[in-house]
Amino acid sequence: MSRMSPYFSGHTAIVGAHRVSDGENWQTGAAYIFTRSEDGAWRQSVKLTAPDAVIGTKFGISVSISGETVLVGSSDPDDESLSSAYLFTRAEDGMWTLAAQLRADDGAPEDYFGESVSISGDVAVVGAYGDRHAGFRSGSAYIFTRSDDGTWPQRAKLTAADADRIADFGRTVSISGDTVIVGAASASNQFD
Repeated sequence: MSRMSPYFSGHTAIVGAHRVSDGENWQTGAAYIFTRSEDGAWRQSVKLTAPDAVIGTKFGISVSISGETVLVGSSDPDDESLSSAYLFTRAEDGMWTLAAQLRADDGAPEDYFGESVSISGDVAVVGAYGDRHAGFRSGSAYIFTRSDDGTWPQRAKLTAADADRIADFGRTVSISGDTVIVGAASASNQFD
């Protein structure tokens, strides 16, 4: 998960900028890809934006990179249809194209799906700390895997065994290989 921090993979870095505005469209967001040249200098190679961006989309609120694939989170607390994670892949010619748009099968308003993302190889994890499966903001995280046909279906929904309200499970997520870690920023009994 990243908030305005770069993620690196080899000679490529991605930086999210969810407050960037596009003309009159406030906080549509962007993600910037930088590549390191042979002289060691980092140069911006592309600016990624959401193809369906509207005011407040916050594309780039979280970013992650693995090899030739980047994952960019976008979260709108009021409209679950605008909360998603976008997968872009780099072709041999260096162009980045949208490969998939990930959404929770059971998404709802105020889930905050997409505010945390992480990718490792063919597996992506997306946090939704506002999910209400066990009470207000108990939270969850969703696992997506790349199929042989190139699609990214949802494979699992992770929840805490001791899920409780206002735990914010999924506020942060990270994946490496076949291991996922999910943060629960507010987990405690202080609200009981």
